[in-house]
Amino acid sequence: MMKRSSDHDGVNEYDFGSFTAFYNLNNGKTVNIRKEHLAYREEIFSMNHFFVNEERAERFPKVVIGINISPNCNLRCKYCFSEEKGKEKLDIELTKKFIDLIVDAKSDAEVYFVDMAGSGEPLLYLKEVLEIAKYCEKTSDRIAKEVTPMLSTNGILLDEVTVDILQKNNILFGVSLDGYESLHDSTRVDASGGGTYKTIEKNVKAIHFDDFVGGSMTISSPNTDVYKAYINMLSLFKTVSIRPARMSYEGFSFDYIEEGYRKFADYLIIEAKNGNLEPFICIMNGDDFFGKFLLKVISNSKLTRRCEAGIGRFALSFDGKIYPCSPSIYHQELSLSPHDIEEGINLPEFASNMTKCLSCEAKNVCGSDCFLLVYEGEDDASLCDYKRSLFRLSLLTLGRLEMEEYETYCRLVEKTNSILRRSYRNKELDEAYLKLGDRYSFTELKKMRDQDYPFFSSLFKDEHPS
Repeated sequence: MMKRSSDHDGVNEYDFGSFTAFYNLNNGKTVNIRKEHLAYREEIFSMNHFFVNEERAERFPKVVIGINISPNCNLRCKYCFSEEKGKEKLDIELTKKFIDLIVDAKSDAEVYFVDMAGSGEPLLYLKEVLEIAKYCEKTSDRIAKEVTPMLSTNGILLDEVTVDILQKNNILFGVSLDGYESLHDSTRVDASGGGTYKTIEKNVKAIHFDDFVGGSMTISSPNTDVYKAYINMLSLFKTVSIRPARMSYEGFSFDYIEEGYRKFADYLIIEAKNGNLEPFICIMNGDDFFGKFLLKVISNSKLTRRCEAGIGRFALSFDGKIYPCSPSIYHQELSLSPHDIEEGINLPEFASNMTKCLSCEAKNVCGSDCFLLVYEGEDDASLCDYKRSLFRLSLLTLGRLEMEEYETYCRLVEKTNSILRRSYRNKELDEAYLKLGDRYSFTELKKMRDQDYPFFSSLFKDEHPS
């Protein structure tokens, strides 16, 4: 694959053999042209509005409210950013005030997620998790918007009773599982240093109604077989997320990892050609690095910054202080005041992208380095090379699908649009509440929509259910 600048400023072209991908750095748009049609590129650009700069909202429609209940954890993962495993616990009344603060200060947001993943294991504090979930429901009814409780667990405590409680309380949850047994057990160990894969796998396989259960893994070893990790995790979860760990990658080689990604991209194409788009959807649904790049490329999206820390994401630490994100809670000098949040004041360390990123080919899908890692002095060129390789692989993978199986590619575009809409208010739910709010609460209507859509639809459309 060869990349070079196009005849147009701000446009890169990528020679993928049978076709060329043209990527516009100015607006995030991609146009794929078969080799035999390159002579008509200007006409094709015009037909696809390739140079049109559309207005993009600067705000984040989704706000994430991070809750760090406690640093306490029943595992001792070797790459964890939380070195201390104390048992201090966040005050629940303070948590409720924090949720109110963010919801009211960011009242123009479309949806809210209350993320209890934090820096420890939230299921050690199930009573507090359920109390926060109940308050999310109360808040949702107060503002008539979705306020969704969620958490990430290491899976050790996911027995049948706990899963049933989480699902009955409409708490979204994901499970940390590092790909496959030998890889997982090399880093995700218990307090005695023993492997935990078998226990977690057994718990995951016992989950009923697992449509919304995701699996996440972090890359911490250059010997990671990414293809093997994806295939194994796809057999266990409906959403899969693989991403770098919060660690220094200085001197880290991604060569073997990138080989696995290329093999997995071939797998995605083969499955799609056989009519199965689920692997694509599984990695585009969550926080998977490759999946996010695919999602940005296929939707012609353009990131304006690395993440929403301090603007659309806030975290309450177990010491009662507020921070831009959960990993930053171990830097007390980075705390924010309620006044900062109400006035929209962000920390300088979380306010702008690095100058090195301004001309990067992947800037629209990557958005720059993690602000906190930069603050901590981590600036790894190898990690940037890895991100650029995933961006190019995204262009190649989607371009191949478009060129070789156009109707399937169009179906993927439709599914992509439904994924993107999750960050925005559900218009049908809003209309139902406007019409039926005197009979049902907002959360009652949401539960109907999620659990019994035919009945919800019959109420909404003035039809009588049979």
